[in-house]
Amino acid sequence: MAEIKLNEQAFDNTVSKLSSYEKSLNTTNNNFKQVNSKMKENWIGDGGTAFICAANVVETKFLQMIQDLQEESNDLGTAKLSMFGLDSNLASGIAGAISGPIAAGVAAVSAAAKHAK
Repeated sequence: MAEIKLNEQAFDNTVSKLSSYEKSLNTTNNNFKQVNSKMKENWIGDGGTAFICAANVVETKFLQMIQDLQEESNDLGTAKLSMFGLDSNLASGIAGAISGPIAAGVAAVSAAAKHAK
């Protein structure tokens, strides 16, 4: 079985790309809503009603995609913390076993500060 190697940089790059996609979708959605509000004001009748319904469906799709990207970013952040935070927790446990509870506390605070960045 092939070994899978993970690094924090890969997680950070992916989260950055997802944030960029989310920003782009938000910008596009805002532009879409701005144009649609002008169209809704000026387009009356059955065609206008159909347009409003279609525009609402498209806007809902945008919002769902944005929410999905946010959830994916959050999931990746949680996965990163659980994968790479495990090393820090293990190091803290070893330090505690060797040096006692004070050293373990210092190591835990240091590890938490590192991952909070």
